[in-house]
Amino acid sequence: MINQLNSALVDIATRLFNYFNQEEKNDVRFYIGKTKDIERRREEHLKEKGLAITKEIANGNPEQICEAEKFLISFFKSHSTKAKCINESGGGEGDPDANILYVSMDKLGGDASDPFDDEESLHIEGLEPVIELK
Repeated sequence: MINQLNSALVDIATRLFNYFNQEEKNDVRFYIGKTKDIERRREEHLKEKGLAITKEIANGNPEQICEAEKFLISFFKSHSTKAKCINESGGGEGDPDANILYVSMDKLGGDASDPFDDEESLHIEGLEPVIELK
């Protein structure tokens, strides 16, 4: 099970790294988190941080979701991309029962007025369907 989790985390990190390292993502801010309520977090990130897009990237066992969150934050704090990871902590805090891993980000162009009018910006190549961590 450890190898399966590690393989999934490397896969998620690689896909997000490639997505956030594209030229058009220059100056885009992103945040990695975990939750039980993706809609609530989507609203909070838009209101509190101005992050217009929130994408579920994995779901499953809360312990593994917590480890995935910590791994991805650490990865992006130590690997520079054109986009900027704005997490202040290393992850692992919050609801211990959170079973959804997500990424929130600026809308391309910095316009956060309507996060869902540009369907293309919501698509992260290779992250469909959501990866399940058991």
